[in-house]
Amino acid sequence: MKSSNAKRDSGNDGMLGEEVAQKVLESLTGNKFKGIQNASGNGPDLIYINHATKTIEHVEVKSKMATDKNTNSKVTWPEGDPNVRFNAWINEAAGPTKSISGQALTTEDKMFATLIDGAMKMGYKIDHKVMQVSLPKLGESGNTIVKLFDWKAG
Repeated sequence: MKSSNAKRDSGNDGMLGEEVAQKVLESLTGNKFKGIQNASGNGPDLIYINHATKTIEHVEVKSKMATDKNTNSKVTWPEGDPNVRFNAWINEAAGPTKSISGQALTTEDKMFATLIDGAMKMGYKIDHKVMQVSLPKLGESGNTIVKLFDWKAG
């Protein structure tokens, strides 16, 4: 994969990583994943509501792009308890403020948050995962490496 510098810069490897992760997940599962994020990119990265299994599939994406100084694209792990983080995001996004971290959401994101909140209240299980995405250096061809892990509390 070639990292595009037409739309992205090295400060936005997270945005590119989320696009790659979404394409991989949708290609492998046939399901449509969607995030709920404010203008700063805060919020859950990718979510799919599986009504057949009564499961909310939540994937947090962590990505890193190789640079001139660092050809090793080691990826980090998200901080905190996945249940606490996810519940806080959905409660805020579906709640009275309809925002995340005090920043407004799109109408589509507000509606999706409300659907997720309703599914949670109906007892849907939440399956948290982390997808790590290692990207090649900006503007160069190279391997993109994607790994998916369970994300458990504690």
